[in-house]
Amino acid sequence: MLPERCWYRWIDSWHYPTDPDTHDNEPWEWDGLLGIPTDSKKDKDGIPRQVYQDVSVYNEAIVVEPKANHPYPVNESIPIQVYAADNVENVDMSLNGADWQPLEGSGHGWWHGFFKLPKGARHRQRLTVRASDSIHVELSRKAVSFVAAVQPEHVSIGRLEIENKAHTLRCTIQVTDDQHRPIVQRKVYFGYIFPASWRESQGTQTTDAHGEVPVTSPIPLREDDHFVLVAAGTDNSDRIRSGDMRLFKLGR
Repeated sequence: MLPERCWYRWIDSWHYPTDPDTHDNEPWEWDGLLGIPTDSKKDKDGIPRQVYQDVSVYNEAIVVEPKANHPYPVNESIPIQVYAADNVENVDMSLNGADWQPLEGSGHGWWHGFFKLPKGARHRQRLTVRASDSIHVELSRKAVSFVAAVQPEHVSIGRLEIENKAHTLRCTIQVTDDQHRPIVQRKVYFGYIFPASWRESQGTQTTDAHGEVPVTSPIPLREDDHFVLVAAGTDNSDRIRSGDMRLFKLGR
């Protein structure tokens, strides 16, 4: 899965990578919401790119609750929380394509409400939120997909061991459910990262009958390796992700 990219500047800059006085044709120098088309003084204030409009539309309504891909109970009230822009006058919600229902607003961009899932709800559910202005023109529509009646999984990383002969690292990862029962045949994604040198290894293994899997780093230790970061996670068929991360001190 590729990582998502996002901008990190309000306006273009040109200090990277080599010539700080020229706005070169380098991707890192064209990273702003506002672009600088030329080096002339009149263009230095910046011109909004399409992403500026895209971000503005996205920020018309931001769904805080429910959270995407999280499990929710069937027999309890589930909160809805939405942040909206100043020009939003109405926010409605629809569960799984049902009729629209209005949310309550605080007058300060905060909209909220509650809903309950049907008793027979299982697996994927879809909540849609619609924001509109004072004349009911739709400004934004957001959909959140989450799951019901699915038990969360728990990932835990055990004690770190150093294999003396090869000077490599090994630890055991366990995956359990809410009742502490082992989850078998679950694929586990794991990685070892050495912060000092930025060396890393990663891989996948499948849990055994005890919900466990031993994972090893093939990278030999060096004298300057004083710490190692171990991360592990799962992604089940309902796309509910669980994980654990630990920082170990290497005392040798």
